[in-house]
Amino acid sequence: GVDSEGAEAPDDAVTPQRDLIKVWGIRIHVVTTGKGHRFSIVALVTNLAVGISLTGIAASVTDIALKRVLGRPLYNMYVEETMEEMDARQEKQALLERRHRELEAKMAIKYDRDKGPADGG
Repeated sequence: GVDSEGAEAPDDAVTPQRDLIKVWGIRIHVVTTGKGHRFSIVALVTNLAVGISLTGIAASVTDIALKRVLGRPLYNMYVEETMEEMDARQEKQALLERRHRELEAKMAIKYDRDKGPADGG
């Protein structure tokens, strides 16, 4: 752990003040080695794609592990409950979207009524 006190003076010699600092906690040192080079968009896209695909693979591996650990009957019950929750979320999302469309339609009708005839007369 870290528990220390110290003083920092400003870089310019004109300011006659200093900051007193008390530090405590965990010190984490990160050491890296390597060679710096220019930014490559190809490398960035490749790394992002690999990360996304590994996330998908992790979900599959987790499902396989659950099936092995829980056994087939408990795993099937877990899947059914998960699907029920997903169905409920989808129904709620559909309801919200339907209400949003209805509200937009009402607003459009009200706007057309307030605007008056299209020919300006």
